[in-house]
Amino acid sequence: IELLKRLLAENNPVMIRIGNGYLGCQYNSFFGKWAAHWITLWGYDDDKRLFYVYDSGLPIKCRDNTLPIGNTVRTYEEILRDWNFGNKIRHFLAWCTSREPYLYIKVK
Repeated sequence: IELLKRLLAENNPVMIRIGNGYLGCQYNSFFGKWAAHWITLWGYDDDKRLFYVYDSGLPIKCRDNTLPIGNTVRTYEEILRDWNFGNKIRHFLAWCTSREPYLYIKVK
């Protein structure tokens, strides 16, 4: 969490590979262990312990248009849960074929 917050504090949006357990607007723990997905973190709120997220796979009916940035929020705990599964997925449902848990490229 601290790494993500540090990168965001340096004005860097952060893409992470997650286990995507969000079917519609509800989380499904089984599906979250079988399908990988990428989301972008745009900011955070330490008081509320959440990240502002842009999730391209989020259905329109689930988006929160009142947010200052992104289209949804995830708590710190949800990010840790989902990021952990995203690093372990190595099968046909993963959209990324990389064997590495992440690749970070700094763009200036």
